[in-house]
Amino acid sequence: MTHTPKTKVDELKKMLDGKKKEESPPEPEAIDEKLHAAEEESKQNRDKLLRVMADFDNYKKRVSKEHEERSKYSHESLIRELIPVMDDFDRVLEHLPTDATPETKGMIEGVDLTHRHFMSALKKLNLKEVETEGKMFDPHFHEALTQVESDEHNEGEIVTCHRKGYLLHDRLLRPALVTIAKGKTH
Repeated sequence: MTHTPKTKVDELKKMLDGKKKEESPPEPEAIDEKLHAAEEESKQNRDKLLRVMADFDNYKKRVSKEHEERSKYSHESLIRELIPVMDDFDRVLEHLPTDATPETKGMIEGVDLTHRHFMSALKKLNLKEVETEGKMFDPHFHEALTQVESDEHNEGEIVTCHRKGYLLHDRLLRPALVTIAKGKTH
């Protein structure tokens, strides 16, 4: 039995018509279920997206803060190395003669000028001395070397600074080494 092309087309049409009749439109309940499932999936994806966006925003803030900190304290190690040089300058200035002769006057002025320039350069990098004069002892900024009885100072007040302390911005590089007043023992 041979089929002519016309009969094959007719057969295909019948087959397609049969499939169309077999497939009935989906029930409204099934459509509602699919719609509800799609809405839930959409909500979950939106929540995930919001969480990812918040995490990324927090990441950007953290990286920015870390970068700022690195930049702010980038020269800390150099300054730590220069602190002993500042101590040496302080010792030299303490021991320079007060009654300068014409021969030593130029040298004293030169050392003093060099010290001032050096300190000025470090202050531009936000290096500050820890305050001691007339201040109360603060263990966050001072290290007590000893205590002495004093009528002139309140208990806990700094009497003498033996070694300067330094702050870089708000970070303590080295505490000040001090003597503090204690109450008199009778």
